[in-house]
Amino acid sequence: MANIQKDLMSYSKKTDSIQKQLHDKDSKTETVKILSRFFKEKSRKVVTAAVSSEENLALKRPTTQSSTMWDYAASRAVDGNKATSFSQSSCSHTNDDPGEPNWWRVQLDRPYRVRKVTVTNRGECCANRLDYFIVGLTNSTEDPVIGTYPLCGQYPSTVAPGATVTLNCDPDISAGQYVIVQQPSNGTGWLTLCEVEVYGEPVVKAAVSSEENLALKRPTTQSSTMWDYAASRAVDGNKATSFSQSSCSHTNDDPGGPNWWRVKLDRPYRVRKVTVTNRGECCANRLDYFIVGVTNSTADPVWISHLV
Repeated sequence: MANIQKDLMSYSKKTDSIQKQLHDKDSKTETVKILSRFFKEKSRKVVTAAVSSEENLALKRPTTQSSTMWDYAASRAVDGNKATSFSQSSCSHTNDDPGEPNWWRVQLDRPYRVRKVTVTNRGECCANRLDYFIVGLTNSTEDPVIGTYPLCGQYPSTVAPGATVTLNCDPDISAGQYVIVQQPSNGTGWLTLCEVEVYGEPVVKAAVSSEENLALKRPTTQSSTMWDYAASRAVDGNKATSFSQSSCSHTNDDPGGPNWWRVKLDRPYRVRKVTVTNRGECCANRLDYFIVGVTNSTADPVWISHLV
C-alpha cells in the first residue's frame, strides 16, 4: 500500500511529463500511445503491491463479546496492538463463569471467505484460558452458541503465554461477515484476547452468461450541468442517443474547462472495462479520445489539459 500511495503522490509530476510530451506531438495516435504507456505502468504497480501484502480484515472493525470485565472491551482485541500484558490496556476480557458462553465476535465490512485467523494470547497470567479455542464464521447476528454456527476450526492444543498462533480455516466453510472466537464447552472461564487478525478474500460472484453493470442507477455527479441533462441520465439503463429522448447527460463547461463526469460504485472494484454510448444526432466528436480513471478519492478529478 505504501508503494501505491507513493505513486499517487507523484501523479502530478507524471501529469506534467505527459503534458510536455503531448505538446511535442502533432498526432492523435501518439497521444493515445503516451497515455497507454502511463496507465499500463500504473496498473502493473498496483497489481504487484496487492499480491505482495495481506490485509487484516478485523483491524478496528466493530466488536462485541458475551460480557466485559471492568474496561477490557472487545474492541481492544482489534486495536492493532499485540501487547500481551493487562497493564498495557490492549487485551479484551469476558466476565462469564466457567461453563458459560465466553465468546468474542468481530464484524467484517462484508462477507469474506476466511482463510486463517491469528490470535495473540495474554502473557503475564492465565494463558490457559485460550487453550483449544474455537473459531466460527457466520452471517447471523444472534449470540453465538457452540454447534449452531459454521466452524472455521478448533485450535488443536494449548496456547503458550504471550504466543501468537494461527488457525487455518476449513477450506469448505461458507463465506461469512462475523468471525467468532469462543472457548470450548469445558473451557476454564473468562476469555482473554490480546489481538485477533483475520485474513481472507471477499466473495466473488460466479461467472454467468451475462455481466452485471456496476454503474446502473448508482449516484453520479459531473463538473457542471446544462439545463436538465443531469449526470444520472448516463446510468439510467436507457441507451437512447438523441437529446429529445431525455436519456443523455451534458456538462456546461466551456472548451478548455474541466468537463468531467463521475459515478460512485457500491464498493471498490478492480474494473475490467467501461462501455460508453455516444450522442447520435449531433456533436459526436465531443467524446473523441475520452479518458477513464478509477479512484477512491471524492475530490474533483484533476484535469489533464491539451490531450488532443
